[in-house]
Amino acid sequence: MPSSRSEMSAGVIDGRIYVPGGWTNGFGQSTALEMYDPATDTWTRLADLPFHVNHHATAVYQNALYVFGPEDTALRYDPASDTWQELAPMPERRYAAAAAVLGDFVYVIGGSGSTSDLLRYDPASNSWTRLAPLLQAREHTQAVALDDQLYALGGRWDRGLNSVERYDPANDTWFRAPAMNQPRSGFGAAVWDGKIVVAGGELLSPLDILDTIEIFDPAQNRWEMLAVKMPVPLHGLPIAVIGDELYLLGGSGLAGDVANRGRVYLCYLA
Repeated sequence: MPSSRSEMSAGVIDGRIYVPGGWTNGFGQSTALEMYDPATDTWTRLADLPFHVNHHATAVYQNALYVFGPEDTALRYDPASDTWQELAPMPERRYAAAAAVLGDFVYVIGGSGSTSDLLRYDPASNSWTRLAPLLQAREHTQAVALDDQLYALGGRWDRGLNSVERYDPANDTWFRAPAMNQPRSGFGAAVWDGKIVVAGGELLSPLDILDTIEIFDPAQNRWEMLAVKMPVPLHGLPIAVIGDELYLLGGSGLAGDVANRGRVYLCYLA
């Protein structure tokens, strides 16, 4: 990466990976937005965010990048015009939350805030709605949308979590889902071939970093630890799936720290 970063997020638009914000080495905060093009293995620096962000959540809706947190801020990036727009603020601050798109809404899941409510953003009206709270408060978490449901994955609260919850928007209800094989926080998550992929992350007790990859197959209703591992243990990293390729972006190789070399790794899932 042009700038080494961790504790950031990423989104895929038209086969390119957009990576906003994060911590730089030495605990500096970044306003950078950089775009990676796998077709040419090149990075491009784009319009800076209007302010520093880290431990934020990112989602893609209708070819635009949405960034939430770590305060109550919400931003939209338009790649066609290379511009940022500030949106209606969230009902409360969310630090180390996750975001996912389901239907015509963007959801912010978990994070450290005053509640564990699910927050739903409506891009059409630029407005927010509070929905059912998580069964388990969680931050440094990840979330994905799959089969018209939301999944809240792992994270930490008073301890490291391997628990998973599934949200049904039809009745505004959370349900317990099969737990991951190991607790992980500050990890990456994505959807591949109708399955959920998680990679890396941090353990709290004892403090350690993970190099493992797990996949959840809803047809089998269970998690499987892959034999292949990441090239190095990392936490505070986003991952992105394009086709059968899994990209690991930045992240820190030191537990409880942000120091990293800004490397990009590619794993083939099929």
